[in-house]
Amino acid sequence: MDEYGEIRVGPARRPEVLSGFIGARLGDKWVLAVGSVPPAAAQLSHAYFLRGWWAGSLAAATLPPPFDFDPRPGLDATFGANADRVAARSCRYRAAGRDNSSRSNGRQGHDVGVILLVPANPLRPRHPDEHFAAEARAARAAGLDVAVVDHDALARGGDVRRAVASVSGSGMAVYRGWMLRSEQYAMFAETLAERGVVLRTGAEQYQQAHELPGWYAALAPVTPPSVWTTGSERADFDRARAELGAGPAALRDYSKSMKHYWDAAAFIPDLEDGAAAWSVARRFLELRDDDFVGGLVLRRFERFASTEVRTWWIDGVCVLIGAHPDSPNDSAPVEIDLAPVAPLISGLGLPFVTVDLALRTDGVWRVIELGDGQVSDRPTTIEPQTMIEVLLAQGR
Repeated sequence: MDEYGEIRVGPARRPEVLSGFIGARLGDKWVLAVGSVPPAAAQLSHAYFLRGWWAGSLAAATLPPPFDFDPRPGLDATFGANADRVAARSCRYRAAGRDNSSRSNGRQGHDVGVILLVPANPLRPRHPDEHFAAEARAARAAGLDVAVVDHDALARGGDVRRAVASVSGSGMAVYRGWMLRSEQYAMFAETLAERGVVLRTGAEQYQQAHELPGWYAALAPVTPPSVWTTGSERADFDRARAELGAGPAALRDYSKSMKHYWDAAAFIPDLEDGAAAWSVARRFLELRDDDFVGGLVLRRFERFASTEVRTWWIDGVCVLIGAHPDSPNDSAPVEIDLAPVAPLISGLGLPFVTVDLALRTDGVWRVIELGDGQVSDRPTTIEPQTMIEVLLAQGR
């Protein structure tokens, strides 16, 4: 009987070593055979992530140490013809031992003393929300404890203690779920701390990553020029519009844009036209309604030659490069150069963030967005197991 009170039938005995390769892709030209896997196999990837344990000697059925991260700046990431096969050299693993004999499933390489928190299914409150159920299953398979929280209660600012009532045990936790406002996350973190559970991302860190004013100054050299208001008053908007100056701009609030309503609520053709600019802002405020966060943000419009790429960072080190959730199957450009952005992101000192980038028409990679990794969506072309490996990663 599982943690939800349901009976499951499992394997009769421990799986053989080869079962670890089920679902993994080694590339079209590679075939596993008895003996060592060629070193070049370490260059292979799956969903932009160099992953897993390679069978160094299948005949002996032994596993070598797991790969570790190579945080050196200046390395690029080469994308193959298909969006789901990418050698992410800027986030690649290098062979390195890291002892972790406490891992509950017997594998080595990561500290599993982490609780994964996911939103509960509103209709089946003892179960994970369907959107995060696959990650919850992958986390349990990796030996993590998983608990559900009532996101709706957290978002309403209701009984927060009741919202986290199913969280047991103590230790470090990572949330993977729907967005929370910064003040809601702060209450979430405080209530968990009362139970002996500490979110790996603190409340101030969450706000810094979740709201543009928190990260903009650090990334100003690599992101479009931006100005913002506090609140949504027309007079403040006009002052910000004058500060950024004439020309096209993109509109958002501290945490989100309405880019799917591009012409009506996101793009301002010329900030000099105050009436037209405010018309866009007014429609944006209507659409955001109670979800509006902080103030109105105006960002200088720049033209891009690529789809967005989502990069995932643990402790200032890139650990995963993937597609953006809005375009999970789109191919990315041949190269992505993280050298200009890596030291800036590292300097923020944030434990878990995503950074969305796009290639400007002049060939320069630009940061479109930085967000807290806990509430960043996973594109469908990245497997849940890969995401759990990211959560367990230790940046170096």
